Amino acid sequence: MQEYIRALIVIVFLAAIGFSIAKKLSPHDSLISHFNKWRNIWLAVTLTAFIANNFWIYVVASSFLILLITKQERNKIALFFILLFVIPPLAETIPGLGLVNYLFNLTHQRFITLLILAPAAIALSQKNNFKFTKIWTDKFLLLYMLLLVILELRDTTFTDTLRKCLYLLIDIFLPYYVASRSIKDLSQMKAALYAFITSAIVLGVIAIFESLKHWILYNSLGNALGTGDSMGNYLGRSGEIRAIATLGHPIILGYFMSVALGFYKPLHGKTQILGLIISLHHLAVLLKMAKNVAIISWIFRVIALMTQANKRLAKAAPMCGNL
Repeated sequence: MQEYIRALIVIVFLAAIGFSIAKKLSPHDSLISHFNKWRNIWLAVTLTAFIANNFWIYVVASSFLILLITKQERNKIALFFILLFVIPPLAETIPGLGLVNYLFNLTHQRFITLLILAPAAIALSQKNNFKFTKIWTDKFLLLYMLLLVILELRDTTFTDTLRKCLYLLIDIFLPYYVASRSIKDLSQMKAALYAFITSAIVLGVIAIFESLKHWILYNSLGNALGTGDSMGNYLGRSGEIRAIATLGHPIILGYFMSVALGFYKPLHGKTQILGLIISLHHLAVLLKMAKNVAIISWIFRVIALMTQANKRLAKAAPMCGNL
């Protein structure tokens, strides 16, 4: 049996464990129907990726499955979070048709962004009830993207800079625009956070297996899809394999898990449990010398403590009104 088939069997088994854990964390029973749909599409896309044997066949087949199963899904950001890291950032080059060497590299993440968020962004822009640059975060985002383009011009050609502008549009602008315009109430926000945490739990179970068994499960998927990509060499530290899952690098996986831990508090409001989990988490990553990931954990810990302090102050001084 080929390695990617054995990896697929293990991934499906581990994902079933992860989804069963995530299901128990649902903040509302009304989200269970959405959860079942998320689980089914995650498994369907994963199976398609491992059996397609070609990246473009995977793109076409996955597009059909995603549109078929989720055509009634209104919370596009929640769906985006579920599918964003189904497989690693494998890429294929779209040819330039004789005009340039190539147009751009299409990764799985860009494919999901274009399929789910691009139509949503067009629909939101046509409503014209929340113009871009209307809030200060819009302006900060534009300044940040402009700075990246200026820095890019120093080191590469004009054609490649245009390509990088397209990457910025897909990778940064589209997720921000749809998230800031489509989420309009607390229930939609909780659904999006729950989707992010669900994805993190599934990948966390996979990462634990990789670390214990010294087997990077997605390492053979690139060859199976014909992209030739791999997850790189096995990275070790203190005699242990550093897990990657589908994030491409252990540090990125650490960031992803830290953000998911931070999202747990607003979803469930259990600050004490969150504080314990984050304290253990950033202690573990500090012992592993992953200081950048530990900083993210500390940030969420401070936010949780500030939230607790504000609640105690509000109870102690009701005459002060709303704080």
